[in-house]
Amino acid sequence: MCVIIHNPKAKTIPLDIFDAACSINPDGFGIFYHDNGEILHTMDYNDLEDLMYGTKRGYTAHFRYATSGVVDKDSCHPFDINERYALMMNGTIDRLVSKSKVDTEALCEILNGMTYKQMIHVLQTYKCRFSLLDKKTGESSVVNRDLWHKRGNVLYSKDNVFNYWSSRGKSWGKSNTSQAGTSKKKAAGDYGPVIYTPETCGGVGWNNRHDEYDSNLDNYWNDYVDDDDSDESWNEWCARMGYEDEAEAFTDVKDGEIEPPAGVDDTWYADLDPALPSDVAELEGEDDETTRIAVYGTLKKGKGNHPLLDGCEFLGHGTTLDTYPMIAQGCPFVIDEKDNPEGKHIVVEVYRVDAIALRDIDRLEGHPDWYVRRIKPIVIDATGDVLECYVYVQPKECAAGIHGYGDSTQYIKCF
Repeated sequence: MCVIIHNPKAKTIPLDIFDAACSINPDGFGIFYHDNGEILHTMDYNDLEDLMYGTKRGYTAHFRYATSGVVDKDSCHPFDINERYALMMNGTIDRLVSKSKVDTEALCEILNGMTYKQMIHVLQTYKCRFSLLDKKTGESSVVNRDLWHKRGNVLYSKDNVFNYWSSRGKSWGKSNTSQAGTSKKKAAGDYGPVIYTPETCGGVGWNNRHDEYDSNLDNYWNDYVDDDDSDESWNEWCARMGYEDEAEAFTDVKDGEIEPPAGVDDTWYADLDPALPSDVAELEGEDDETTRIAVYGTLKKGKGNHPLLDGCEFLGHGTTLDTYPMIAQGCPFVIDEKDNPEGKHIVVEVYRVDAIALRDIDRLEGHPDWYVRRIKPIVIDATGDVLECYVYVQPKECAAGIHGYGDSTQYIKCF
């Protein structure tokens, strides 16, 4: 199996894809940073949050599923070819498979002594996905590009990470041993939390997140441009279309008065529209511009993701009226199983949020594909009032395949 993620622009990898890569490929991790050619290996998947999300450096990363060789840190990709080049591979070369050596390591011994062009030519003869890494320049050459899959300006050597969790279907409710990868050392969720920053969670194109519109949309625009079709920036496009006022151009594109150029997702502007999503019900005491959320874990004050709530009104501390299981192995999550007899009244913080903040937190939580935003009654500590608030939970049928679910000794009420 294995999967290589080629991410030279340091895009934010969606949480469900990251979790799928970890769950399917539990036998070690390696990462190559494009800014200086640094290579790091680890067997501890708790390290991955810092290696992949704790930096804005472009990288190429390899999640290993062992098909040959031993399972240890020395067998993690990439492998050195020589002092300058290293190699990651996704695939199997049957004639190089052995119990004592990884087939990629054996291939590197063959490539040693060749020139760059010779190595590329040899790699192209195999029906495998390769990334040839230049430790001197930080460049990563994707080999056999036709076998890779592009999603949001990031290349993936396999597409099984895109819809892994939704594809589990009925198997979510079965034993952990039925899940890919859980028969080995790791299970889904058995690694550290993913910590995003406001910059990587969205809000680009907004000045101070909740104030005036920032007319320079270049960065945001470029996130939606398919590099294979268009390298044109937002400013360049405005100039070509005869717009002096970028805000006017944005409004015309958003209102459908003019089409964006080929190669650009025509919904690129949707995230800049400060309106609550259509799936948000109007809660009592709120208008059509705000809603309430109750947060736990890394969104609480002092935690890594709390900056996403900067500028939002704090309404108080509270607890869930009903009991739910919450597990804090790695990334804390509440399982949507109301009145579980072993569950807890979850300790939360309640905030009033606008469309921009809610959009950013939806992205962080992977709503609705990973965690789901659902209305729950919350008891406010200071007053005893019960407020309906949105809470991000893991559906029960999805949580059944996650390590630790069903072991009530792991349930907690506060994180």
